[in-house]
Amino acid sequence: MIRLTPLYFTADADRAAVFFAALGFTDVVTKSKRETWIELNAPQAVLCLHGGPSDNGAAPGTGEIAFESDDDPHEVAARLKAAGYDDAMVCFGSC
Repeated sequence: MIRLTPLYFTADADRAAVFFAALGFTDVVTKSKRETWIELNAPQAVLCLHGGPSDNGAAPGTGEIAFESDDDPHEVAARLKAAGYDDAMVCFGSC
């Protein structure tokens, strides 16, 4: 199974969590001690809210898209490479 895990950068993760809860995202999966990282559940997705400075310089209001898969990561990497995506990042554990 593939699960969408978008990452949204925000200046206020708690306020963003309230907004997305009003849209139907439920159940806080993870909340960091500094409240800069919050994960919210939705059917077939987890929304990741990042309220602190980004390691890659992403500005508040921007986002990234990622996926989680139950498939073997080596098989996922091989499928992507066979499809011509040599530069796709496949993480084995955490990135």
